[in-house]
Amino acid sequence: MKSVVVGMSGGVDSSVAAALLVDQGYQVQGVTLQTWETEDSETTSKKWQERGCCKIGIARYVAERLNIPHRVIDIRDHFRAAVVQDFIQGYLSGLTPNPCVRCNERVKFSCLMDAARELGADAIGLPADEVKESQEICFVTKGDYRGFLEEEAPQAARPGAFVGTDGTVVGTHRGVPFYTPGQRRGLGLSADQRLYVVRVDTGSNTVVVGREEDLLEASCTVGDLNLIGMDHIDAPARAQVKVRYASPAVPATIRPLDEGRLRVEFDSPQRALSPGQSAVFYQGERVMGGGIIEAGKGRD
Repeated sequence: MKSVVVGMSGGVDSSVAAALLVDQGYQVQGVTLQTWETEDSETTSKKWQERGCCKIGIARYVAERLNIPHRVIDIRDHFRAAVVQDFIQGYLSGLTPNPCVRCNERVKFSCLMDAARELGADAIGLPADEVKESQEICFVTKGDYRGFLEEEAPQAARPGAFVGTDGTVVGTHRGVPFYTPGQRRGLGLSADQRLYVVRVDTGSNTVVVGREEDLLEASCTVGDLNLIGMDHIDAPARAQVKVRYASPAVPATIRPLDEGRLRVEFDSPQRALSPGQSAVFYQGERVMGGGIIEAGKGRD
């Protein structure tokens, strides 16, 4: 009988996957990674039912109902070092980091592989829908990411100038890390038209604002590549490129640059490309790979 480790986050997909494997006669072992808070109701800021990721209580309950062993592995120190600190440093550097991508890459997959080897499992079940980015940041349990940054990195609150695309000072911001490209609400600026964050500049401690059309960019550079089934891309190629979780992939040409980087040239300009976010490349149903957006046109 084959032994399978199922990464159980407490979500529907992993729970159903575990149930199906049990029904098919596999020896199933549930593993949940404890990445952030304890299950102590006296100290946690959110009940496990309300968390965006890794609901230990639900996973434990499902394992009990299925009569399978369930193990909770405490990886909070590793998670803080590999994901949370990267998240904080990213915002302090003027990026809009994606902690879920870093968690999957640096924490979840490797820790589940280690657990499977230790348990002598023959395989891991990883439901695809549960390794996509969450709509919440699991370690931001109070308010939004700005409050988390203020608590974890007080130096983020360093006021500076809001400037227009022509360089004119139009107001004062509360700190570069608190603003992301495309943001409209919470700027506190009076103007005769809607203003949006176009980009942030940590070097000058400025936040550039402009009209909605100023958010459109024809290209961007992508680094930190993770290619699938190939070592590198050595010639221009057509692809569909997805730059946001909730947006469709759009046609583009990807061109190799030096040092393992690519330039993405979109057929149609894209709105509010955010350095630090992911870009994923497809050719039909095939995933070519992806990387991290470094800079859009005009920011190289």
